[in-house]
Amino acid sequence: MYPSLRLLQQAILVVCMVTVDRRQPTKFRTRNFGTPWTATAQAMLALRSCRASSKLARSTCQRSSSSYRTVKEFDVVFLRQQGVKFPKWHLTAPIRRDSRVRLSYGASVAASDLLGKQILERTVDDKGNAVAIHEPTLASYIVNSDRAATPIYPSDAETIVSLLDLNLTRPGEEADEDDDGAPFEVFEAGTGMGSLSLHIARALHAANPPVPAALRHLLRSSPLARSVAASGGVLELSAGDAALLSSYRSSRRAVLQTLDRSGKHAGPSLRARHAAALVRALHPNAVLVVFSPSVSQIAEFQAWALESEGAGLQLEKVLELPTTSTADGVRDGGCGGRHWDVKIVKPKPAPPGEGEETLPGADGAEDDGSAAVEEREPVVVMRPKVGGRVAGGGFIAVYRKWPAGTSRQQQPEGLGTEAEA
Repeated sequence: MYPSLRLLQQAILVVCMVTVDRRQPTKFRTRNFGTPWTATAQAMLALRSCRASSKLARSTCQRSSSSYRTVKEFDVVFLRQQGVKFPKWHLTAPIRRDSRVRLSYGASVAASDLLGKQILERTVDDKGNAVAIHEPTLASYIVNSDRAATPIYPSDAETIVSLLDLNLTRPGEEADEDDDGAPFEVFEAGTGMGSLSLHIARALHAANPPVPAALRHLLRSSPLARSVAASGGVLELSAGDAALLSSYRSSRRAVLQTLDRSGKHAGPSLRARHAAALVRALHPNAVLVVFSPSVSQIAEFQAWALESEGAGLQLEKVLELPTTSTADGVRDGGCGGRHWDVKIVKPKPAPPGEGEETLPGADGAEDDGSAAVEEREPVVVMRPKVGGRVAGGGFIAVYRKWPAGTSRQQQPEGLGTEAEA
């Protein structure tokens, strides 16, 4: 399941992501920003083996994806509680034995009633309300998690990740003569509640070796550290467990570095003192993505890039993220676009006296005052949905780092060049 967004609780307005230069010794590589995303952000599909049943004769063999599975301890599930008028959704914390999950209407459900159940099975809370068990998607997990700030919504995060164009190879897939053994690193800061962190982690995890089962269980079951600085990580681990985690970290081929785990980094703006260090860490052909809520902030950063001759940044594009609306964050949180309600309904029969008149005695039918009302055929209703809250929006600038010594005249004309009079 997805890790708790409590790992990244601080909100920063400006997002900047860079690919760190493996040849440039900077503070970004020496600091330990490793997180357990490699174990928990993976989504794997598997087919269950078909087993013969002595009780039921089956002529065909059935198979299902891994999403239809049994709920286990430390899983995070999405509960749909049936209410008096409409259902309510609840995203649980990692389920622990001998605990209870609090729901709406003053009700709760015991963890023992959830563990061992299959996804899409039903149970009841202590008030008798039906509770259906669902598996949260990444989008519904982000939108419905408790947070202290507005996250980057899933549709915007997917756009940012696509602009990074991450296309890493799996371990042992192909040999690269230019590979010096250093990991591919992505640096991010200012993404707020960790929404973008999870999307980047999902794009990177395939380049890393599999997480051992013992380490995966350790990452799922260990409590969060009260002080990240004191413990040296986000989890409370013993010396032996910390060594096991450190051994796996050293084998990673793709690493996500983040500053958002510390409150002292909250709220910095991407000004010259920050941008200069970031640009120095970029290697040629690296991509820098800058997100700002206002396009004027993009213009300020572009002015700095033009004034800094040694920056070597070329502006490739500036995009405005669309603003949309979400209803409940359950099925409309991750794809973007405008949602429509398309359904087939059967109109109610018209009351007597309305519509077309029926002549007495027509077609030989007797007028006994109880003529059956003709049933109407189903019709299609299509209308756009109106959400309850606004989501998304902002501006994105995409830069590319050019080799040192390349003059601005040698770079292709882009959005950042001054127009001729």
